[in-house]
Amino acid sequence: MVNKNQIISQIKKIVKRDMQKHKYHNYKHALFVYKMVSIYGPLEKVKPNDLFLLKIAALLHDVIYVPFKKDNEIKSSLFASRLLTKLNFNLGDISIVKQLIIATTFPTNAKTKLEQIICDADISAVGCDNYFKVTEQLRKEWGLSKKDFFVKNQTSFFNNFKWYTPSANKLGRKNFIKNKTQVFKIIKSYSK
Repeated sequence: MVNKNQIISQIKKIVKRDMQKHKYHNYKHALFVYKMVSIYGPLEKVKPNDLFLLKIAALLHDVIYVPFKKDNEIKSSLFASRLLTKLNFNLGDISIVKQLIIATTFPTNAKTKLEQIICDADISAVGCDNYFKVTEQLRKEWGLSKKDFFVKNQTSFFNNFKWYTPSANKLGRKNFIKNKTQVFKIIKSYSK
């Protein structure tokens, strides 16, 4: 029997190999989301097997990504299903991983605790001190001018943003407020 750490290592290698090399939706982003579910999961007191499935979903959630396509998460969940079937996962665990990946579809509407954790992890850069460096990569990936990115995208995003879990809110709130303030200063500068 292969242990869980070996399975995670194997999945990391596959994701690194197969994931497209976008500026934002790339292997580095997958590892960031993996790191964040690894932090939020224990803080939210999830069971060990649920944390394992969260980690797998985090690694695979954007393995198929084409900018502006609406079916990326569906395609990533199908990729995950095929991979986990080959790795002899049971159908119940495969179903959970697929649902966690689909839950990251933006705008999110997480219903379960596990969905809330992965959605918070996926968007948690908003609560980090390197937010502007990270989102600059997203802006470039989307091919938007800085003005369009901030005025058309970030205004709505920040006005509608909410954390799902208490742990994400606690860990990210301070930087989120700082980042939101800076974003609205940038937006205001474009209206001059």
